[in-house]
Amino acid sequence: MIQDKEILEVIAACFQGNSDKISQFTQTGYSFEEWLNWEAYCVCIKRGWKTSPKPEYKAIQFKNSKNQADLLVEPAPDLKVIIECGLIHDYTQSRWRDKLEKDHKKLEPPYGKGFVPIQMVCVASKRDFSQLEDWTKWLNKISFWNQLTVFEQKIPLQPTGIFMIKAWRI
Repeated sequence: MIQDKEILEVIAACFQGNSDKISQFTQTGYSFEEWLNWEAYCVCIKRGWKTSPKPEYKAIQFKNSKNQADLLVEPAPDLKVIIECGLIHDYTQSRWRDKLEKDHKKLEPPYGKGFVPIQMVCVASKRDFSQLEDWTKWLNKISFWNQLTVFEQKIPLQPTGIFMIKAWRI
């Protein structure tokens, strides 16, 4: 039986296969979050999973909302994974932490049977940020950053960067 973690592994493998592009995007200082969403969409479709970009929350939750998630992946009739993807990079401003917190709030239940809400945050840097105090302080201001993850992977970027994926079940 397919689990939500397998979906994240497939998406991470796609990102790893695109690490040269991610390295180039990281050098620009601009967000490429939408590109990540579309790559995740394409790889899930290639796996034969029913996948919807930008599903409306009112169609998947029991609350009236005009918000949209980034992705809905249905690899099996009894599993519907709702994904919110966020991107942090070397030029991300502090106000984007609020966006991540809002995504986290949007993912909170209630849901019907079989729904699994996942928040996936990708961090892209031209350097290995994991040992840098300014990065640690910035990331630790995200309320859920140090909570238990369902998935975590680091992908090296050329020449000295890191692309990290962290995901949480909400």
